[in-house]
Formats: sequence, structure tokens, C-alpha cells
Amino acid sequence: MKTIRLAWNHICILHPFEKKHLLKVKEKLKTQGINLEITFFGLGYPHHLSFYLAQSESINFDIIVSADTEVFQDAKIYQRLQLLRLDQMVKTKSTIQVTSLDTNCIPIVSIPLVYFGTYPNIEQFELTSLKEKIAIGGINNSAVKTVIKLLWQTYGENAVIDFAKYIQFEQMPINAFYQCQSRNISHAIVPSIYAQRADAKKHFISNFKHGPMLLTSACCATKHLDSQDFLTIFQGIFNQELMDYYVQNGNLISHLPVSTIENSYEFQQCWQLNHPFLKTLNSSDFSTLYQKICPQAKKTLYYNSL
Repeated sequence: MKTIRLAWNHICILHPFEKKHLLKVKEKLKTQGINLEITFFGLGYPHHLSFYLAQSESINFDIIVSADTEVFQDAKIYQRLQLLRLDQMVKTKSTIQVTSLDTNCIPIVSIPLVYFGTYPNIEQFELTSLKEKIAIGGINNSAVKTVIKLLWQTYGENAVIDFAKYIQFEQMPINAFYQCQSRNISHAIVPSIYAQRADAKKHFISNFKHGPMLLTSACCATKHLDSQDFLTIFQGIFNQELMDYYVQNGNLISHLPVSTIENSYEFQQCWQLNHPFLKTLNSSDFSTLYQKICPQAKKTLYYNSL
């Protein structure tokens, strides 16, 4: 029996279902001669995947599934991965074209980040023109970093520095939602699953001028992995049951055609990071800016600098 190692850092609020699902898949794969060795990362575990990979002398995973987008966007991490090209092996949905990934990665789901607050029509003006406090949560995961990178890509570095003066940083996205729901603050950027609780009286859910911000998770695999083994595992994990669960229970956008439930966001203009921008975004420059505007965030340490 061959052992294949999977690193999993995905949707924290849906993790109990994910874990149960993965353990069922693991048992089924044993009947096909595959021992799937799963290591979990993220909320509730010792490490976020990007922090772990950054500090590791060697990367010993065969398959990575991550909503910790620094795995794919931090060049100091990503360039160490010797990856199998996957875009010709796995079909994705045509309703929305993901722009943040290269050909070695398959998008799995996107988390729409939207406005939640007291303004009913925030899409009618630029987000950076909001000169009031706004809560954003997820300082050590990808939520806040996605927002900052999108602002940098769209408006430039100086605009990020100016806008950051109005950001109230929270540990997790749910904290930003609670701060706004309890009216401690008037505005927040939160995952759409939380914003759906808006009553359209005191609080409103709204897209931004450029659409909902997308935080996109992805899967990649190392070059030495047999392509058929990868497909067997990938198709076993990302089946209709799991993908429909993501859409129905997390209000996520599924990028795989196996899902039978659609999310209305996938038919809208969305605010996405572009791969050309990410390639030119120096990891050290971003880290320096991020620590400057959000000093309470955990700093990424790299193996060769420890």
C-alpha cells in the first residue's frame, strides 16, 4: 500500500464536516491501495499551513489543499514547491474565471467577502472613500491579507496606508461581524455567510463597487506524485456531497462542476486578485507593510532566516 501525504488547511467554520468526510474518504482509499496520511492545519491546530511551510527545512506533503492563500501567494513558500501541472487534468466551472492562480493550482471554493453595516448602497462609491472606522477580521489567516492585497492592486500602496488608519483589526472574521452587529462599529467586511444576517433595517449587506472580494482556496500536488493517484484522491475528496455542502452551508462559490448547487455570486462581477500582480508583489515588501499597519499580526518567519 502506498502512502500519500495530504496537508489540509481549509474552511474552519465547516471543519467538523470536512474532517468527518475526509476520514470516510481515507477508509475508502485503503481499498484502492492508498494510505492517505492527513495533517490538519488552521484554527484549532498548532499551525497555519503557510507559517508551518515557511519554517520547514523540507516540504514533505504530496497534496496541499489550502484556504491559507499565502501558501500560493508568498513566493518564498510557493517557489519551494515542485508542482504537477493540474489545469489540464481537472475541469473547473466556466461561470467564474479565477485570476489569482497559475496552471499548477486548481481552485476549489471562493469565500465572498462583502460589506455588512449601516450603509445600504456602499457599491455606489469607492471603498477607500469611506472615512469611518471599519472592522475586518482574520489578521493571521487570509481574510485581512486578501483585503489589503486587493486594495493595493486596485488603488496602490499609498492608498492602503491611508485606508488602514480606519481599519479596526479583529482576530477572526466572526469578531468583525459581532462588532458591527452589536453596533460598536458601523461598518465591517465579512464573509457573506455572516452578512446574510442583515435585517435591511439596521444593517445591510452590500457588494463593493468592484463586486464581492474573493478569497479563493486551491489544491496543488508535487511533481513526483503519480497523476492517476492524484485524480483518485482528488475525485474521492471533492465529490458532490462535499461541494454542495460548501455552497449550501457556507455560502461559498464552488469552482468544481461536480457541485449541483449554484451561488448567485458566481454570476456577478467579482473583485479578485490577479496573478500578474501577485507575481510582482515582493513577499518582504508585503510583510513589511502588513506588520506596519497591523502590528498585532503574527510575523512569518522563514527557515533560511531562522
